[in-house]
Amino acid sequence: MNHNDYRADRFPPDPIRTAPVDLHGRLHDVSDRMNEIRRELAEIRREYRTLRRHPDALEVDTLGAEIDPVEATDTVLYDLDRVDERVRVAEHELAETRGRYASRLKLTDRAADELDHRNRQRAPIERTR
Repeated sequence: MNHNDYRADRFPPDPIRTAPVDLHGRLHDVSDRMNEIRRELAEIRREYRTLRRHPDALEVDTLGAEIDPVEATDTVLYDLDRVDERVRVAEHELAETRGRYASRLKLTDRAADELDHRNRQRAPIERTR
């Protein structure tokens, strides 16, 4: 069975609702949001480093196991560094697949015509108060 086949005992695939070019644009938007997340993580880490330089101003609640405030701050910084690294890797992988594969996809003329036809047949959305 190749990628164009579907088994007769299964439902046929859903009709195409989105052109690859639109999905490529959405992937670009996701990449932008990941970059925003990394910027925010960097700001948060800067603030935790500032807190770390004022250990006498920190204490820990009594809700869990006893922990030193500096140790808690160091652990937060370490974990945030790991999160940032994972987001950076994901951002790189997304850029790779977007550039290497997603950017190359397009609909056949027939599929594009069918999608355009389906989109024109949709009832307009009424916007009432």
